[in-house]
Amino acid sequence: MSTYNPDALAELQEKFDTIIDRRNNLFALIYPTELNQPKARNYLEQGVMRRISLIAQSVVHVFRLIPPDTTAIPSKETIDQATIHLHANYINLYGFMDCWAHVWASEYALDETGNPALKNSRIGIGSSYEEFRGYLNQSLVDYLREREEWITLVALLRHSLAHRVPPYIPPHMVDPSNEEPYRDLQARWFNSLDTEERERLNSEMESISHFKAFLVYDLDESPPIAFHAQLVSDFLTVEEFSQRFVFAIQEMAKHA
Repeated sequence: MSTYNPDALAELQEKFDTIIDRRNNLFALIYPTELNQPKARNYLEQGVMRRISLIAQSVVHVFRLIPPDTTAIPSKETIDQATIHLHANYINLYGFMDCWAHVWASEYALDETGNPALKNSRIGIGSSYEEFRGYLNQSLVDYLREREEWITLVALLRHSLAHRVPPYIPPHMVDPSNEEPYRDLQARWFNSLDTEERERLNSEMESISHFKAFLVYDLDESPPIAFHAQLVSDFLTVEEFSQRFVFAIQEMAKHA
């Protein structure tokens, strides 16, 4: 039982195959960006670009560990490794946004003496950073408003990972029609001390289970996320996000 239908799977694979080329093209766009402040240059090279590289690599690793056409239940080790890369992805997505905010603040949020006008705690991409947004040009303000839902989702995933129950991949799922026999097998497994019987019960539970490539970050409130599609979509947004910031910096340079 595949997570994606054939058409969605083909489109997903086609976009995934472009990730590394897109990363390289992004580097070619970002690196020549002209900045006057060394701190802004540092955030650009050591922050934005390094995080883009880590984001791209995490996508590649997840796709290799659990291909999107996976139907068999992966091993616990495989799921754990994929989960680690998903965690790295979301930490770096959030950091990626913050790095762009610090690039901009280091270059443009300066007082009359050329010193930083904002403390680090007041620099960020989300809508709560109103004072920082006041230093952005209008095109970036409009873009961030358009992307508010995505920015919020990335923040929720990062905050869940850092402070609450971390996002995880359910090891398998059970159809409602099999829920009762599954619970019976599970209870027998917990009550058994016989290794061979436990192995047999494990096999029986797997036989009435299936795998779906979903990520869950809030057991009570959040819907499951089809993580392959989300990873690719997120990287395309990283690309767009970076392009918008580079173009905005170029516009600022024209009017300097």
